[in-house]
Amino acid sequence: MPIDAALAAAVLTAVIAAFAALWTSWRQVRNQRELLQVTQAEQKRQALTDRCSTYLAATQHAVLQLRDVAMADMESKDEADREKVWPTVDRVNTALVAIKLNDPDELVEAARQLDDAMVELLRAARDQQYTQAEWRARRNEIIGKKPELVVQAARAQALKLQVPPALRPRNRA
Repeated sequence: MPIDAALAAAVLTAVIAAFAALWTSWRQVRNQRELLQVTQAEQKRQALTDRCSTYLAATQHAVLQLRDVAMADMESKDEADREKVWPTVDRVNTALVAIKLNDPDELVEAARQLDDAMVELLRAARDQQYTQAEWRARRNEIIGKKPELVVQAARAQALKLQVPPALRPRNRA
């Protein structure tokens, strides 16, 4: 039984249309999946940036508060410590815990080294009454480049989380 040419053309057109629709749907799903992966990577990178900036801001604030303790006379140190430092310690510890729970060992280690230096700086601030110049020298001796090490570790991790432009989804629908 011969196939009518019109029927064959209609069937072929329907098959091609179905294939085109299927192919278009597959590409849309693939593009959505790629976009989701890029979005998730960017969210992780932003969260890392937020955690590190919160930690660094808290430690910087603590250093400023420790200055008041360091320069206070010996009789006033306990009060200055209670009023200035302890509220800040909570912020530092909260930010440090967030890094410890979420970030790679290299970043955790850099943050821990800065935290250890902060503890040493607190002890130094309590030990004697400093002048401005003495405190600046002691602070630089203890803290040194530790904040920069946290920044370097955070940048390295953020770069790993960054999606290269070649892998970003293009408008291919």
